[in-house]
Amino acid sequence: MPGAGDCLGNSRCSCALCGFASRRDLRLSIGRRPRLADLYAEVEQVRCDGFHADWRITDLIRHVEICGAPDPGVVCTDDGPEFTAL
Repeated sequence: MPGAGDCLGNSRCSCALCGFASRRDLRLSIGRRPRLADLYAEVEQVRCDGFHADWRITDLIRHVEICGAPDPGVVCTDDGPEFTAL
């Protein structure tokens, strides 16, 4: 089961990329679900609207690329037909 016994996981139970999550949790999620994070960034660009009132997911992705992210532990593959359909 993904995340089971993962002591370095998210601080709260929420969606993979939740607007209410802490930045640490979001950085962790970007490491775990990179394709999903890229999809969120694409939606931000198309809508010309930020993921969060104070910052954009694209900025957080860039921060993770430059500074690194917490060890993701479990990386969820986003390569199935359901994800492609999004």
